[in-house]
Amino acid sequence: MQMTKETKDLLNSKGMQDLKDWENLKDSAIKYDLSFDFENGVCMHQLGDKQIVGIFNTNIEIYQKIGEVDKDNTYESIVVDYFFKEVENPIEELAIINIEFLKEAINEGKVNKYALATDKLTDDFILEFLANDEDPSIRRTLTLREYLPETILETLANDYQINVRNAVASREDLPSSLIEKLAEDENKYVRRTIAQRDDLSQDLVAKLANDESEVVRSAIAGRKDLSDELVEKLANDKSEEVRQSIKTNPYIKREKTKELVM
Repeated sequence: MQMTKETKDLLNSKGMQDLKDWENLKDSAIKYDLSFDFENGVCMHQLGDKQIVGIFNTNIEIYQKIGEVDKDNTYESIVVDYFFKEVENPIEELAIINIEFLKEAINEGKVNKYALATDKLTDDFILEFLANDEDPSIRRTLTLREYLPETILETLANDYQINVRNAVASREDLPSSLIEKLAEDENKYVRRTIAQRDDLSQDLVAKLANDESEVVRSAIAGRKDLSDELVEKLANDKSEEVRQSIKTNPYIKREKTKELVM
């Protein structure tokens, strides 16, 4: 099926890129690694790509007008060719124009959620949707974003998956309330990640130095901000792993550790 001349003229009058025939659209979708739904006539770009396919175009009014002049196609099935249009953040641009269409595409499973999880779009709906996705790898990917609001960080810090909470524990922008929360996590590896942070209070360092798990105490033993009291305590820890961490700590003089070992 080819787009009618009326459709092309209408879109070209809006300053759009030249349009490809429907016959060429599939090849273009494959070339740019896009998902293409021929049954519904919808082409969805993988979010985060620099080349944007305007599945919803830049304005719903244009689609409505297309529907009026192009009786063979509903306006949802018209795909505008933006393959070579470079924009700084295409999905954000698309979402700002019509966030409701993006939400619909997400809910219908037409969006690459992995790409979306690392994109810069910060709409609350998108972030909440991803933070509660049933796939833990999506939630884990979301933690890799440069910025996440505290409400989303809190949701992820309460995730039932260890690797998600552990990823949250390593974020530099973690608020003190969540640092303290994760310092009491049921999983020792999450607590170890917290023990390795540079921004711990001395009270929290002392608390983790008494952790029941040797992997956590060993992480504390490798810190550069240990008080003499904690160095002495950890140098005489019951665990060989912890004692070894003190001995090999580059921030503690070897002579000092020898003096402190009982």
